Parts: sequence; C-alpha cells; structure tokens
Amino acid sequence: MSYSLKPGVISTGAQAPIWWAISQAESVWSRYGAPLVVTSLLEGQHVRNSLHPYGMAADLRIWNLPSGAAGQAARELQQALGADFQVMLESDHIHIEHQPRSGSGPSWPTSGGELPAAASDNTLIAVAGAGAIAIAFLLFG
Repeated sequence: MSYSLKPGVISTGAQAPIWWAISQAESVWSRYGAPLVVTSLLEGQHVRNSLHPYGMAADLRIWNLPSGAAGQAARELQQALGADFQVMLESDHIHIEHQPRSGSGPSWPTSGGELPAAASDNTLIAVAGAGAIAIAFLLFG
C-alpha cells in the first residue's frame, strides 16, 4: 500500500523524521487494509506551539480504518516510532510529531533507509546527524 496527501496539503518543508514516520504509518494502516491519507503537514490552523509549521508534525486520517481500530492503530504506531515521537489520537485524526527526548541520537534511520515519495513537487529534506547536515533534493514527477 501507499499513502496519499489530501488535496491542499503542503509537503514542501516536511522534515525527514516525519516522512519516516509516515512510512511507518503506511505499514500500520496496511495491516488494517486501509489506505493512509495524510490530512495535514505544514498548512492549516493548529494549536499554539504546534510543530506543523516546522515540518515536524503530520495528521493522519482515521475514518478509513475499521470501526474501533483507531486506538489500536495509534498504539501500534507509537510502538513503531519510539520515544522521540508523540502519537495522539484526536477525534477525527491521529496526530504525530517528532520531539526528540532520548538524547541518544535519532530514533529514525538517517542513512541507508528509504524515505517515501513526498509528492509530485520538489521537496527539500534536511537530515542532521553525526555532526553533519546532508541536504538532498528529491525530485518527483
């Protein structure tokens, strides 16, 4: 399975940890036989101190999951993502954000892993790790 972006979602500027988290969410949603739809990345109205404007948060549609499965899907996603991510079940979506807490370096693959295709635009993804910043322009089209 793959994911889709809800029309109007702005993906340019979403950071590598969030794309990795979306790839993990794809695996969870596929176990339920449901398509994953990202409903928000950088755009929209969010609470004060939201990480959405920084490309470090995403909202995921839940109404396409089987009835009553959203809570279990959120728990599975939290387990897959680890302590540096927060997964919150809201009334109409699952909110994920990257907030490193462990102090032991990234909890997501910084090399050797593939990031999912972001969208049909040019997306800048900055990856910081091991004291260096690697910048990759991913061209989709």
